[in-house]
Amino acid sequence: MKRASKDEGAAVATSSSSEQEARYAKVIVELAEKVPEKARPYVQKAAPIVAKLIVFCIIATPYVLEAVKKVDEVMQKLPMRIFRAIIGFVICFFGGVFPLTIAAVEAWKVCGGDEAVAAMKTLRNELKKCHEESKKDDVIDADGDGVADVNQISGKELVERKVKLVLKVVKPETVSSQVALLYTGWVGVMATLKIQFAKTIALGAAIGQRLYEPAEKFLEPTLVAMVPEEYKQWVPWCVKWGCKSIAVYIAWWIQRIISAFHSAIRGGLMCGKELVNYAHERGWISTSDEDTYMDEIVGWGLAVFGFITQIMLGFAVPFPLNLFMWPLYMVEGFIAWSINS
Repeated sequence: MKRASKDEGAAVATSSSSEQEARYAKVIVELAEKVPEKARPYVQKAAPIVAKLIVFCIIATPYVLEAVKKVDEVMQKLPMRIFRAIIGFVICFFGGVFPLTIAAVEAWKVCGGDEAVAAMKTLRNELKKCHEESKKDDVIDADGDGVADVNQISGKELVERKVKLVLKVVKPETVSSQVALLYTGWVGVMATLKIQFAKTIALGAAIGQRLYEPAEKFLEPTLVAMVPEEYKQWVPWCVKWGCKSIAVYIAWWIQRIISAFHSAIRGGLMCGKELVNYAHERGWISTSDEDTYMDEIVGWGLAVFGFITQIMLGFAVPFPLNLFMWPLYMVEGFIAWSINS
């Protein structure tokens, strides 16, 4: 009986997911009418895949939030000094991998990070209300034929129905004020990072110009001779953007080494200080960091080891830790793109 009930539950969940996928695919196909005509067929073909991804994200979100909540509970139980020591250790050994993310977090705190977090919580509550009302709307059967109304209407009608629902549920003044807070904070972060990494951008531009000069004389004519006539116009642009990409990569690699050196020292000293002070508070050692050089010995030792480790790993997170770090890689790439663009 239990096995049968589990199978029935799985079948219901599968059916519900399929209906959701069909609805989202219908919405995406309808929205594809607004995109340029050349891109429209590709958007329509991708609609089922995008719909599956949306449903997967919706299903996974509660589990992700629960995992974050559990990690937060564990962190709350840790002594504050141990928590800071862990942060210092991470900065010491991975600061060169995510230099922009670390710099963005620091800039975020200065540019109103607490207000932005409160704004995100408020927007999350508004999104939660929309989701709950949408779930109620998905089961409405006004004509009583046993089939939900949302499964019997066209994509255009479904989009209009959901838009009206959102406009009815969401408070515009709340969304407007909270989005303004987030945007202001992000602009402040970008301005800070652009100033902080202006030398890197300037270095990338200078390297790109130097690389393009010989490439224009020697590489570009060779490629023009090899490429068919109808594609020759793309050669100068491909060479130029290729040189720029290489230059930006070199510039950020140099900046990554500098950031790794700085973060190793900063994180190592932070971790050493907190560990020695914690040991002193627990009575494991008789003197604190104010009375001894033990914290500096531990800190500088971690700094040297952390910097060498980052270099040896090629500024990458080793397996299996890298499986849990992919969101940070995405954030790092997005911030780098935002600064360079």
